Amino acid sequence: MIRNERLECIERYVMEHKYASTEELMKALNVSKATVRRDLSLLSDSDNLKIVRGGVMQRNTESTKYEPSYDEKIMINEDEKRRIAKRASELISEGTTIVLDSGTTILHLTEEMNRFKQLVVATCDVRNAVSLAKCDDLDVMMIGGGMIRGGFFTVIGSMVEKMIRDLNFNQAFISCDAVNIKNGVMITNFDEVQIKQSMIASSHEVILLVDHGKIESVSFGSFASLDQIDKIITGVELPDETYNKFISLGIDIERV
Repeated sequence: MIRNERLECIERYVMEHKYASTEELMKALNVSKATVRRDLSLLSDSDNLKIVRGGVMQRNTESTKYEPSYDEKIMINEDEKRRIAKRASELISEGTTIVLDSGTTILHLTEEMNRFKQLVVATCDVRNAVSLAKCDDLDVMMIGGGMIRGGFFTVIGSMVEKMIRDLNFNQAFISCDAVNIKNGVMITNFDEVQIKQSMIASSHEVILLVDHGKIESVSFGSFASLDQIDKIITGVELPDETYNKFISLGIDIERV
C-alpha cells in the first residue's frame, strides 16, 4: 500500500472509530510503528484529525458534548497521566484521609499508593476501588448506593452525593474533561457534576489532575471555579504561553 492510500485509510478509520492508537493502526495497515508515526506526522495539519500522544483522534469529537469511551481515554496521553499521578502521590501524607474522583489519571494514582501504610482512601469509582484493594495496608472506602454508570465505572446518584458530604477529607484528587480561565473546571457528563462538587465541599485541599490536552478547552457542564482548586498538576507538554497565563492570575499550576 502506497503512502497516500495509507493516509486515506487512517482518516477513514479514525472518522469511523473516533480514536485510533498507534498499535491499532499498525495492525490495520500491517506496517511498522515507525511508518505509522511518519504517516501521522503528515496528517498533523488535517482539518479532521488531531494527533495525540499514543495515537490520533477525530477533531470534531472535541465538541462540548462528546465524551470518549473509557478505553479511548486511557490511551490518550498515557505517559503524561502517569507522570501527573506520580507527582500527585508525592503530595499525600501518611495518616490522612483522601477522596479520589473517577478517571484514568486517578486510576494511575491508585497504582502509586502501595507505599502508604496509614491512609484512608474513599472513592466512588469501581475500577479505582478494585485497584486500591490490592494495597494491603490501606483502609479503602467504596462510596456507593447509587447506579454504576455503564462503561465508565463511576457510581452516581443522590445517595453518593449525600455520603460524600457527610464525610471530611484532608485532600480531594479531582479529574475533569476540560478547564479554562473563563469557565473553570468542566465535565461532559452532567450526572457527575454534583458528585465532584460534593468532593470539593468536603475536602480541605483540592488538587486537579489534568493532562495538557484538556487545558483551554471547553466541555458541557462547569462544576468548579478555579479559585476552588488549590493546585493543578499537568504535563510538561503544556505550552509556556498557557502556563504563564495561569501563573499570572495567581493559579498554582505545576508541570511534570
